[in-house]
Amino acid sequence: MKIGKVVLYKFFVNKIKSIIFLILFLSNPIYGQQGVDEIKKNRKKAILVEVKMNEPVLLKDSLSILLTSFSFKRKPHLSDKGPIKIMVRLSLSKGNSCGEVEIRRHGLVGKSEYTYVTSSWNGYTFKLRDFNLEGAFEIIISKTPFKE
Repeated sequence: MKIGKVVLYKFFVNKIKSIIFLILFLSNPIYGQQGVDEIKKNRKKAILVEVKMNEPVLLKDSLSILLTSFSFKRKPHLSDKGPIKIMVRLSLSKGNSCGEVEIRRHGLVGKSEYTYVTSSWNGYTFKLRDFNLEGAFEIIISKTPFKE
């Protein structure tokens, strides 16, 4: 009778481990929709996605996004004023199509006005919205071109 209880105990422990593993696997942002919030811009739906270096993001419509490189440039001798240039390069794939886009944001230190360089691929338009110094970038993705 003890052997039956041990087998039953091991069976339930293995089932619980499997369920916990499945929950952790599905809740991992790489396999879900990482950092995506619905936003409205000019009455058109767009999504805001946070991307980090070498961490793939898969959207609901199976668009895969990978941040492959970025650059941040500011003139050191003009630390409290002067130009800032941020460039982000994304590798994209959907179905059998693969591509790469480069998006930029230019501005001046201390100013909230920016010039954006958007890029399009396979019917999507990409725009760099914001960034933080830890290497996370907010990208706005739309199925229609942005109105500047």
